Amino acid sequence: MLMIAVSACGSSKNENSQQNETKTETASIDTASSLTTEDSTQDEKKTWDSSLLPGGYKIPLEDIYFSVPNYHETELTGYTEQFSVYNEKYVTITGDGDVKASSCKNAYEVCSELFLKAVDYSSAKEFRIEHEEIVNINGIEMYKFEGILYHELGRHDLYTIGYAFVMGDIACQITGVVEDENQPENMIEELKNVVNEMAKSVRTVQ
Repeated sequence: MLMIAVSACGSSKNENSQQNETKTETASIDTASSLTTEDSTQDEKKTWDSSLLPGGYKIPLEDIYFSVPNYHETELTGYTEQFSVYNEKYVTITGDGDVKASSCKNAYEVCSELFLKAVDYSSAKEFRIEHEEIVNINGIEMYKFEGILYHELGRHDLYTIGYAFVMGDIACQITGVVEDENQPENMIEELKNVVNEMAKSVRTVQ
C-alpha cells in the first residue's frame, strides 16, 4: 500500500552547495544521509501535473492549499489528513495553525512526530532517512527526505518520501508511504511522482 502524508514545517537555508554530513538530533528520527542544498533561485516557477492531482485540500483555518490525488480521504487527526489506496499506498498532509516551526528541518522534526502518532501502526517507530536535501520550490524552502518507515515486531519496512516546510510560521509536511509489503518498484516510482507534484502545488490561494 502506498501512503502520502503532508506536514507543516519551517525553512533553513544551507548556503554551502557541497554535501555535508548531518545527524538528526530528534530521538524518533534516524538520519544517516548527507544533507545538500539545491539552489533553484534561477528556476522558472514549477507547475504541477493536474492529471495526477485532480483534487484539493486546505489546512483547516489556514490559507495553505494543496492539490491531491484521487485517493480515499480520511481524517486521521485534527492535524493529519490521509489519502490512500487500500493496502497499496497513501499520502498524508500534516499541518495545524497551532503547530509552529522555525525552519523546514524543524518542521520535519515536529510534523514527523505528529505523523507517527496519527498513523494506525503500533509498531511504526521512526523514519530512517537514506537521502535528504534542502530544496527551493516556487520560493518555498523545503526539507526533502527519502527512506523507510521502520517497524519493530517483524513488520515490513515501508518506502517513504516527503517534504517539510514552513508557511508563515506554521509547520507543514507531505508524507508518502508505499504500504504494499512487496514494495514493488513501479509503485514506489508512482508514489515519488505524486509526492513530488504535490510539493509543487503548495500555495496560499485556491
